[in-house]
Amino acid sequence: MKQSQADSLSKIAPLHFGEKFGFLTFSMSSNVVFQFKSIYYLFFLTNVLKIDMLVAGLILTIGTIWDAINDPIIGFWSVNHKFKNGERCSPFALWFALPWAVSVVLLFCDFKTGQTVTVILALVIYFAFEALNTFAGNPLQQHGQPCH
Repeated sequence: MKQSQADSLSKIAPLHFGEKFGFLTFSMSSNVVFQFKSIYYLFFLTNVLKIDMLVAGLILTIGTIWDAINDPIIGFWSVNHKFKNGERCSPFALWFALPWAVSVVLLFCDFKTGQTVTVILALVIYFAFEALNTFAGNPLQQHGQPCH
């Protein structure tokens, strides 16, 4: 490792217990939600909303492709955007935590609409969930990197 890299690494301030605990709780809750969505969302689409298995699989596939597209775009924008308080990533966690939580609840809502509207709503809500998940999770993923 070059000397300049070693110097920059030694200048990173150690984390206090409160910061570590905050990242632990956010990481744990984010992973619980993600695993719950990964395990039960297809079941919900097919057995509760009565969406055809092929269409439900397409919703998940298109949503995953959307996530692959929006992750680098949102990541690039959040790291290169500076807020008025001088921070780059932390405000995203504050601003998008509540909308992300709402999107998690909406993922598992049955709006009792027709099949076409149900499919469109499922896709739109899944897109919103994936984008908000990226915005809310960005500070956690950027921790330890120059993001302030």
